Amino acid sequence: MEIRKFTPEDAEEVSNVIRRALALINSKDYQEDQIKSMIEKFSPQAVLERSQKRSMFVTIIDFKIVATGSLQNDTIYSLFVDPDYNGIGIGTKLMEYLEKLARSNHVKVLKVPSSITAIGFYSQLGYVEDKEAISEDNSTVQMVKVL
Repeated sequence: MEIRKFTPEDAEEVSNVIRRALALINSKDYQEDQIKSMIEKFSPQAVLERSQKRSMFVTIIDFKIVATGSLQNDTIYSLFVDPDYNGIGIGTKLMEYLEKLARSNHVKVLKVPSSITAIGFYSQLGYVEDKEAISEDNSTVQMVKVL
């Protein structure tokens, strides 16, 4: 397993990982129209545009992108693992990598806008719900961790 910086050539494969995760995993906790809307927001072009604003990373296994996540200032965004690789520790390793990077950037409190689906995952890593930060459409829950 290797974690490396995202390159523009990764956009389509990252888009596919995210869209598959949304369709196969997150769809258990969201309505069909919400999932469609989320999937539309992660086209290859949209992924590429996000990569220009954030430090984006990918996890590679056997030359295949199996996970992605990004860090922008004090916030982790868009952490997704390919459904075929879910539950074997890849998300945890990527979170540890991003947390280490945040610490090196002197971040004291790290935030993550969590999908409803991922609340349990982030809780296991020591994140707690920030009751004061509520998303407008209730599709995410702001979680925080003191580093």
